[in-house]
Amino acid sequence: MKPYIRPWIPVLLCVWMPLAVTLVTERTYAQDASLVVFEAPLTGVFDGQTLRKGTALGTLDGNALQLLVTFDGLRIPWGQIDLYHGDPSNGGTPFKNLALLIYYPEALGGGVNDTVTLTQEQVQALHKGFFYIRVSMATALPDDALTGQLQGLSLSEPTLMASRLSHISQGYPVARGSLQAFMTGDALRVVGFFNALSSDWQRITLYRGRHGAEGTAVAMIYRPPGTAVFFAGFDQTFPVENGWAEDFRDGLFYVEVDASRASDKLRGRLLSTTNQAPNASAITSPTDGETIVIGGTGGGGAEDPDVYLGTITLAPVDDPDGNAVAYLWQASLRPGFGSIETVTFDLGVDSTRIPLTVAYAAALFDTLSGRQPGNILLDTPVEVYHRVVTTDGSHYTVGEAVKTTFIRGKVTANEPAHVLPGALALQGNYPNPFNPSTTITFDLASHAEVALEVFDVMGRRVLALSPRPMAAGKGQRIEVDASALASGTYLYRVVVRTPSAVLMDSGHMTLLR
Repeated sequence: MKPYIRPWIPVLLCVWMPLAVTLVTERTYAQDASLVVFEAPLTGVFDGQTLRKGTALGTLDGNALQLLVTFDGLRIPWGQIDLYHGDPSNGGTPFKNLALLIYYPEALGGGVNDTVTLTQEQVQALHKGFFYIRVSMATALPDDALTGQLQGLSLSEPTLMASRLSHISQGYPVARGSLQAFMTGDALRVVGFFNALSSDWQRITLYRGRHGAEGTAVAMIYRPPGTAVFFAGFDQTFPVENGWAEDFRDGLFYVEVDASRASDKLRGRLLSTTNQAPNASAITSPTDGETIVIGGTGGGGAEDPDVYLGTITLAPVDDPDGNAVAYLWQASLRPGFGSIETVTFDLGVDSTRIPLTVAYAAALFDTLSGRQPGNILLDTPVEVYHRVVTTDGSHYTVGEAVKTTFIRGKVTANEPAHVLPGALALQGNYPNPFNPSTTITFDLASHAEVALEVFDVMGRRVLALSPRPMAAGKGQRIEVDASALASGTYLYRVVVRTPSAVLMDSGHMTLLR
């Protein structure tokens, strides 16, 4: 993925702060005349004081109520978020559960984005203030809760935008949060949340720039020092500068969340609340089932690295809302993708072609097959699955995959021919003993589907990794995460399936905690 962060020193803001601007007029807040927006300040009693810890925004379009709930600064983890008909503290009844969270010690903030369909009678009840949002804590203590009444929100000349906060995880777009933003003549308010990052977040940055290009940072929220947070909610108001209003309406603002791990970075472009995902793209060349030979094969000499082999071409698509579409090209050895081995290239909005020279194709082949210089897999067919992911910056669409067989030959004269092993040969696992992960190494005589099973001393299967396609060669590896297992000695079995046979080999490993 392209890097988007540009160094910039903004004004320091706290994670949660009361709104700096209160705007009340006779006009209903909406970008579309059919939209009506409701707000519920979420408050709770802490050490005898009633404090605001979050916000719920409800956008009503006809009978569909989209709810964005966000909060932060809790003292204990939250457990669930519910929509109530009536005051929860005075006889109200649960109307719909919006989120249910298994206990997570770091969940001291976060939120949910959900849509509820109402009857006409329930819409009228909503306008009368009969609906409430309740955030319950993970404990059973009745006082540990945030509650807020949904009431109509009135603002002058607003423009409402929304987005998902997503990243690519194991080959697939995953939404970890959502945000909404609206602009009046002199203020921009951004409300959002994210949940369940695998590392603590560092900062939230508001950028201004066109889709597919690095923008300019215009505001930033820093994580408070001394805290490690994987869940967070935010509600900030920024002063509007010249030129912002038109760019905001044109979708030229986006938000990024940076975390300790680069893979946790979230991104979302602010677009219309009725925005739809772009259409699916497809690989038009090479065609499904085609074979591409890279370099000199069959014992031949090296081939000029600059020789042109062809082009990976993606079908250009339209966006239902007229937004610019960016193209992500993905390749994997697994037809289901969904693994850390998936390679993703961000082509931006200006390109749907990847020219393949011998050198470029060889580098791609080596990356996918996990090979390094001195251990290149030569003269062996490897099936590669590739596809296109399209995005408007907020929503993603995953296209159908095609299969291309690559055969890697010599690109430089000093690349030795690779000698394939004669049979399945298990080399053991390292480290051993281990905690909590270890790597099993083995040799494969031919391209095959490889699975792994782990058994305890009683012969019960306690862990299984689904079959994955692997290329022939020495030093193939499978990483085992045994964090869910107890200390002890385990038997593992590598199962290799080829079109003509099923092969197995086994070994022992010891987990010490």
